[in-house]
Amino acid sequence: MKIALIHGQNHKGSTYHMGRLLAERLAKEDPIREFFLPRDLPHFCCGCAQCILKSETLCPHANELAPITKAMDEADVLIFTTPSMFTTPPAP
Repeated sequence: MKIALIHGQNHKGSTYHMGRLLAERLAKEDPIREFFLPRDLPHFCCGCAQCILKSETLCPHANELAPITKAMDEADVLIFTTPSMFTTPPAP
């Protein structure tokens, strides 16, 4: 089973380990594609809408975004982790 694991932090704390444990139990023999935000995608969407109106390749961040979207498209399971700050996810 192909797993894409996207972490909403660079820190490898409790949330990271829980997501990783789940991914390892599900993946069995397939490699886990793992991404850390903001390290692997350091830019926020600028709202230009070129990806919707014309082509995803026109996104100003297309080169950094391509491996993540490819992994998500190929995955059987998507796992997203984000730290909890006082019972809610952190603001962007």
